[in-house]
Amino acid sequence: AYLGVSDLSGAKKSLISNTLVKDSFKMFTSGKAELQIYSSTGSLIRKLQTRPNDIVNINDLPKGIYILKINTDGKVSSEKILKE
Repeated sequence: AYLGVSDLSGAKKSLISNTLVKDSFKMFTSGKAELQIYSSTGSLIRKLQTRPNDIVNINDLPKGIYILKINTDGKVSSEKILKE
């Protein structure tokens, strides 16, 4: 079987600018979103409302792996980021 371009239409589109983050990242949502940031142990670190193209500043968080839970228009997705 061959993989065609049309086969990629269901591929997940990232809702943030980059998964390797130093101080901040940009949101690529289509509308307002609720963002929850979790530590690698599952603790809720931060909860905030964002809009398209908002810059989310996380420079106060220690280096490590974080899970972002993004709720946009009733659709929930998650992204893993590495804070350096």
